[in-house]
Amino acid sequence: MIERPELLWLLLVLLPISLILWRRYFTGKRDLKSVGGDWLKIEFENVYIVKWFFHAFFFILFVFFAIFSLAGPKWGSRPIPDERKGQEILFLFDISNSMLAEDIAPSRLRRSAALARSLVDSAPTARYGVAGFKGHGSLLLPITEDLTAVQNVLESIGPDMISSPGTNIELGIRASLDSFTTIFETHKYLVIFTDGEYQTGDPVDAAPSVKDSQVDLHVVAIGTDEPTPIPLRSGEYMTDGSGNILTSTLRLDFLEAFTVAAGGTLYLAANPGTRNDLISAISGVDFDLRWRFAYQTFDRYPLFLLIGLLCLLISVAARLVRWRDAF
Repeated sequence: MIERPELLWLLLVLLPISLILWRRYFTGKRDLKSVGGDWLKIEFENVYIVKWFFHAFFFILFVFFAIFSLAGPKWGSRPIPDERKGQEILFLFDISNSMLAEDIAPSRLRRSAALARSLVDSAPTARYGVAGFKGHGSLLLPITEDLTAVQNVLESIGPDMISSPGTNIELGIRASLDSFTTIFETHKYLVIFTDGEYQTGDPVDAAPSVKDSQVDLHVVAIGTDEPTPIPLRSGEYMTDGSGNILTSTLRLDFLEAFTVAAGGTLYLAANPGTRNDLISAISGVDFDLRWRFAYQTFDRYPLFLLIGLLCLLISVAARLVRWRDAF
């Protein structure tokens, strides 16, 4: 296994180095002849060839092993104890402006945050992260055991956390999947809070990625099927270019199709039992992996770096040590 394989392109530097050494070989033969004439050249030519060969050969090996060690060769592994908790829960919030609609009191976004806080309270030993999406997906809080930090983000979450306009659920989902721990064995949950409206991207395209990721998906549909205006901080409502008030409705049909394709579970925030259902689904699985093992791969670059340094020493010695009391 090579940690940084792109650095292997540096091996191309061996070509100009070889050409330079080859040119120096012929330059040295010419200098030998100019100093002692043909008789000295003939007498010491074999010594010169052998010295040049060992010097050039081991110098090239030094460059090769130095570059190879920089690329980060790794092989072999050993188990190391891991004391991390067994659950990772990532909340993915739709923080587009439509989530400010108040058909679900106090608003779609505030109800989503309240449900997330309930989950945190019900499973305090889990590790949590928070992500959001508008025009793109963004990790707002990496997976952490700091429940205070999680609660603070949930309290302050809003559309101003991401500047890009629009709604792209697909990018939010992909950003969330990349945020889970990969080197530790944990039970992973992705809880999405959204009204299902999107303007760019195709969320269904992300469904296979969710299904193949072994992440337990829970989608909370926030809103109603009644067209609801979107309030602004000023107290007015969002309007289009013609001054017409914009409204938002729950896209339950899309959310059902996406959840089925991704192998998840769909909840309606308007249902009284949704909070308890979510808590049961997540806190009901208690995986304590405190004494499970993770595997650590050994770095082998010191071995190749040591070999390279030995080659450099041999190359320098072949050039500096006098042979046959001549050169």
